[in-house]
Amino acid sequence: MALCLPMPDGGGDVALGHDVVRNQGSEPATITRVSAVDAEGLRVAEAVAVAIDDQTLFGVWTAWPPRSVKEPVKAAQWRTRRPALGYVLPPAATTTVNLVVHVVKDPGVGEATMRALRVDYSVGERSYFAETTVRIALKPRCS
Repeated sequence: MALCLPMPDGGGDVALGHDVVRNQGSEPATITRVSAVDAEGLRVAEAVAVAIDDQTLFGVWTAWPPRSVKEPVKAAQWRTRRPALGYVLPPAATTTVNLVVHVVKDPGVGEATMRALRVDYSVGERSYFAETTVRIALKPRCS
């Protein structure tokens, strides 16, 4: 799947809050890194984990923090956010955690892209990673 966000030339902030992380294993899993895969003209500045009670995600916005934090329910959830780096997902979790990533488009760049987000995590002494399936493009115009 591909997602294009209209963004004028130059730098800018994007909130990517369309991904959920869960631990379906029998041991705690710790997020050790969140990064952009095959990124050109953008970088991950920050990633936070937000436990959400409902299935409504924070969404994708050309702003940081995401504009959905102005909604009362989302504002309360946003206040509980934690840095994704070091976030521990309990085993067999029933809690839904929305991964919200702050992406910054480099100044002076007309178009910026990334193939996916990569989440590195550890379970005990073992390391793993997972990649999202959404390709992101930040362009002056999306068609």
